[in-house]
Parts: sequence; structure tokens; C-alpha cells
Amino acid sequence: MAQICRVAFLLLLLVFLVVSGSMLYVKDYLSNPTNMGTEPFHVKIERGMSIKEVAGLLKSQGVIKHPSNFALVCRFLDVAIQAGEYRILPKLKPIELVGAFEPKNLVLRRVTIPEGSTLRDIAGIMERSLGIDVSTSIKICNDDSFAANLGVQANSLEGYLFPETYHFEPGTRASKVIERMVNEFFKVVGPRHRERILELNTTLHKVVTIASMVEKETALDEERPLIAAVIWNRLKRNMPLQIDPTVIYGLREFDGNLTREHLKTDTEYNTYTRKGLPPGPICSPSRESFLAALYPKDIDYLYFVSTNSGYHKFSSTMQEHNKAVRLYQKRRRSRQ
Repeated sequence: MAQICRVAFLLLLLVFLVVSGSMLYVKDYLSNPTNMGTEPFHVKIERGMSIKEVAGLLKSQGVIKHPSNFALVCRFLDVAIQAGEYRILPKLKPIELVGAFEPKNLVLRRVTIPEGSTLRDIAGIMERSLGIDVSTSIKICNDDSFAANLGVQANSLEGYLFPETYHFEPGTRASKVIERMVNEFFKVVGPRHRERILELNTTLHKVVTIASMVEKETALDEERPLIAAVIWNRLKRNMPLQIDPTVIYGLREFDGNLTREHLKTDTEYNTYTRKGLPPGPICSPSRESFLAALYPKDIDYLYFVSTNSGYHKFSSTMQEHNKAVRLYQKRRRSRQ
């Protein structure tokens, strides 16, 4: 009997030591900082990664030594780690490290869309900034049913992706990125502007198309209403618009040198060979260009030519225009 009691006591002592040792180990593990250096760092969690795979990734980056311990804490706390890139502070305790993988610590990607960007330009920016394939973005933007769901009555979202600086979580779907840009466009196009469109007896799509041409023709705010006036005046007189950037937009390949042959090549965007507006915008116009298209200068200009200094010379008659063309072409040749 004494022998049995002694064995039982030893077993209890062994269990106590194991449990105590485990508790001390867990306490020691949770209270000591992980091996993360002294500077904040980024950890990128791919979509679909399990807790075990996340733990393995942290070990491979030298953050933790024992992946199983990290995984155990995650499971004990019922943590689900969302895909994305996280900014992690140094010297965190294991339980703090687990807590660092919260959505608030996701690193937002900065995406800047310059004024005058084309749909293809924007798709390239999305690929470089967010890893979204160019073809995916273009396909979505050319889906007329997707455009209609966003309130755009057009076959393409060209011109409706508002140029602005955005911030997106890594892994954001292309459709959500595009939707955000279109929503920003409609924030600019408020009720007051819609009333103005009705006053002009036109459509939003036509205004955006004119604004996109203004955007491509000048970077000077003071010239935008003048360029818009020329376009509106020519439309009223049923004159060809003769806007070079529309011709360029319609070319499949362009090396930067617009030739007479290009001007004669008929496409639906060639405003030399066809009268009226092209089918749609040729870029994403700025707020200033949009306002210029809505409120053109009340002036009778019909022509303009570059002065080769960033400005344009505007004329009301062909005679004045031809004189300006000869003058500035002569100056240009003298500089070459």
C-alpha cells in the first residue's frame, strides 16, 4: 500500500512539474520580445495563407524562432489574419505580434492618377502600384454594363476615372479601385453642374469629351476656357474641330511625331476628317478642364496655334490665324 502511495505521489509530482514547467515556458515565451531588430518592418501576407504558413513566413524573415508557438497563440486567441501588407513595430512580445496583424496596421498603397491620363495609362499605374493586371483593368473599364451600374452612360469609363491621389489596401480588387475613381468623378459633378449641362442642352458625356480635349491641349488654367470656347464655337458652326490629340488617340501606334499622313488617316477620333465630337473622352480631364467645358469664355475665337512657349495664340478669323501660324512656325524654324 505504501508503495502504491509513493508511486502515486511521484506521478502527481511529475504532472505538477510538467504543468508548472509548461506554464513557466508559456509565460516566458509570451513575456519576452520577439527577434525583430530595432526598426519597423513590413510583412506581406498573401491571400489564402494559413496561420501555419504565416508563422513559417515570420520565421523565414527572422522574426520568430518557433512557428508552432506563434500558431498556437493565434489559434488560442482565434485570430484570422487578413491578406495584405502590414507595418510591424520592433521588439513586440509574441502576443503583441499577433495583435499587430489587425486591419488597422495594413499599409495603404498610394495611387496617383495624373490629370490627362488615358485609360491605358491608368491601368498601367494600377499594375505598378497595386499589382492589378493591365488587361483586367481595361476589360472592366470597357464593360458597358459595369459602367451603367456606376451611373456612366457610355461604352467605356475613359474620362470618368477622376485624376486624384488615392490610397488602397493591398489586394483591393480592380473593380473596387475603378469604382472609387468613378465615385470621385461624380463627387465633382454635383447638382449645380448637372443643371448647367441642361442649360447647355447637351449631355454629361459630351461635356467630359470636350473637357478631355481641353486637358490635352493646354496645361494653363487661364487658357482652358479659351480652348473650350473654340471647340464650342466650331461645333455651333459645324466646322471640323481639328484637335490633334484626338487624332493621336485614334492611332494604334504613335511615336510622338504627328504627320500630315496621320491627319489624313480616317478614324472615328480623327477630328480633321470628321465633323463633330469624337465618340468619347480621350483622357481623364482635371476639374479645371471640366469647368472650362461647362463655362467656356464668351468670345468668338475659332482658331489657336502654339507659340512654342507653352502658350497659344487665339484668332477669330482664318486670316488672323494664318498670320499667327506663319509667325510662330518661322520662329520655331529659327530656333531649330
